[in-house]
Amino acid sequence: MRCFFSWVVLRALLLTFAVFGVAHAGPPAQGGSKMFTLAADLMGKKVLLVHSYHREHPWVINVEAGVRAVLGPVGIRVESLYMDTKRHADKGSKVRAGKLARQKVQDFGPDVIIASDDNAQEYFAKYYAGVPGAPRIVYCAVNADPEVYGYPADNVAGIVEQVFFERSLVFLRKMVPEVDSLLVLSDHSPSSLAAIKEMQSRRTDLERIEWKTCRTFTEWKRELLTGQSGVDAVALLTYHTLRDNHGHHVKSKEVMTWTAENLSRPSIGFFVFTIADGALCGIAQSGFEHGFRSGGYALEMLKGRTPREIGTDAPLKGVIMVNTKAARRIGLPVPKSVELLADGVIE
Repeated sequence: MRCFFSWVVLRALLLTFAVFGVAHAGPPAQGGSKMFTLAADLMGKKVLLVHSYHREHPWVINVEAGVRAVLGPVGIRVESLYMDTKRHADKGSKVRAGKLARQKVQDFGPDVIIASDDNAQEYFAKYYAGVPGAPRIVYCAVNADPEVYGYPADNVAGIVEQVFFERSLVFLRKMVPEVDSLLVLSDHSPSSLAAIKEMQSRRTDLERIEWKTCRTFTEWKRELLTGQSGVDAVALLTYHTLRDNHGHHVKSKEVMTWTAENLSRPSIGFFVFTIADGALCGIAQSGFEHGFRSGGYALEMLKGRTPREIGTDAPLKGVIMVNTKAARRIGLPVPKSVELLADGVIE
């Protein structure tokens, strides 16, 4: 597999250099002094990173890596908590996970909280929004309108998740120009429904879009096998809360393994792991980018910038990806020009 993300590596290096004073304009002795002073100011500061999902989820792994790439080098103590609301999706489990996260705040005493994805806002972070004396909050990967969680607030800044719907369609058409109809397939989680609502508000020149949400893996199989025959392409959103016929959680890797083997149409994925696991292409959201920016926000707050000054960030870049193995499965040639456009090529 060949996959590279040069732009995020470059940004990480630039931020690390800036934080440590490597780019300081003065002579080396002054640069070294500045590095020591800044690091000393941040040493002992604490950040609590609360994930909506479980530790092994690929999105969580990448968000975690992005946060730690920023905060680790400057000596900030980062502790993580995993609410595990994909595998335990009933409301009672989510409420309990939120209470455990709030207890962790009391025990750990963080200077800044980073809350990732919607369930971490709904069942945890929103209880601190605008509360005098509460920790400062950075939210990321939020699908719903932040206002539903009481954001913006004096102690809150963050990043809204963006599904690169139109851009992914444009990229797909570089390989399959005739795409005019689309099946959008997703699970039935709150974050998925919020993403679909936002996608449906966008304008495209497609003649027809079929929207299908599934609660079980059996439904997912049926909708894919019957639905793809009537469209030009398939868009795979999320599939991480699907259950088997006994109500047990189905691993996402199992879902995508089956899906990749049974796709007969070109497909779009909106996450790095979806394309890596078998979708054809897309402008993918990067958990690393969300984590990297969130860590950067937390760092700015610890250095004295207020959440109100930070606000909501400019649009995310995303990662252009193509999976040549998926292309071969459906007998589709990938032009060299498409590979050259991509940040990541899965072979």
